Amino acid sequence: MKLAVIVDTFPRWSERFIARECGELVRRGVDLRIFCLRAGTLPDGGENDADFAGLLERRIELPRCIMPRALNGDGEDAELRRRRDLAKKELGLTAYAKVQCAKTLADLLAEGKFTQVHAHFANLPSTIAWLAAHTARLPLTLSVHARDLFVEAQLLDAKIADCKRVFTCHARAQEFLVAMNPHAAKKIVLMRHGLPLEHYSFEQREPAQTPQILAAGRFVPKKGFETLLAAVADPRLRERSFRLILLGEGQLEKKLKAQIERKQLGSKVMLHGPVSGEPLKNLFRHSSLFLAPYETASDGDSDGVPNTILEAFALGLPVVGTAAGSLREVLTPETGTVVAEKNPAELAAAIAGFLDDAAVYGEKTRAARKLIEKDYDLSKNIAPLLK
Repeated sequence: MKLAVIVDTFPRWSERFIARECGELVRRGVDLRIFCLRAGTLPDGGENDADFAGLLERRIELPRCIMPRALNGDGEDAELRRRRDLAKKELGLTAYAKVQCAKTLADLLAEGKFTQVHAHFANLPSTIAWLAAHTARLPLTLSVHARDLFVEAQLLDAKIADCKRVFTCHARAQEFLVAMNPHAAKKIVLMRHGLPLEHYSFEQREPAQTPQILAAGRFVPKKGFETLLAAVADPRLRERSFRLILLGEGQLEKKLKAQIERKQLGSKVMLHGPVSGEPLKNLFRHSSLFLAPYETASDGDSDGVPNTILEAFALGLPVVGTAAGSLREVLTPETGTVVAEKNPAELAAAIAGFLDDAAVYGEKTRAARKLIEKDYDLSKNIAPLLK
């Protein structure tokens, strides 16, 4: 087997689940290449990031092509014309121009003697893969996640019909697709993200004099960091001794900085850019609490099961968060503390409760680790895709 994996940007700090999946396939003997629409970068150059080790040399960046004739040419058949017409109709000409590199991808697949195409995301990357796989006469599989499925999906019915399998990483996505395509239920497979658990040792936390609290993710509305800062400004927390690190980057960075300044939170809150590999794990290990104030954004965007939650659970870090999106599949009263979305007062009360008595989280963190070992072990979860 020679596998072509199609993604948007590689590497991307917030999508290390793709790297873990690809790395596990390589360890199982699969020869793969990662075709990306854009080449990304890693914090600190990725020197200490085991998740991406050995994968960067397998990356191939697709050249951009905006000429409409790029999908035409010798050997075009009725099925390719059908797919092109569907893409033009649903995407419109402006968006359709972005899929023109499908012909280049198809040529690379044929030249490289690939035998299988696997695309991540229900939006642009899989649209390109859907066109290219047919041109190259190769079978296609698809992995869908969160925003790409619920907000930005393209040609979903057609892709599901033409794929051999569609993998979802959380039950909410699987239920959504089965309800929309009951005739295709057998090909829609739940394959949760997994962690290489040998690199995530469980540690029971000792109380800290000045607890370090961690929240991580892109600075976008669905992460709920504006709500979190409002909670930190609550009178119940303003005089308490702790340090909050917001780890990430994104479109709301300036807005978050302004909120910190306006609420005079600079002595408690630090915005920290992305870190990777061992430095990231060390931040988890040296923190006392992880916060997941995630919420449903105004455009309907919400998380699946964020990998940061899985990492916190695996390492024994107590978690306070919401049940937004698919978070309810892992964060329960048994594994952490659940608060309402967009409710700073309730979030502040939960953080204050932890600061008053962190010991009550001992049983919760052990239950969370058991959940990870049962449902989120990468060595086991890769089996459906490998098959």
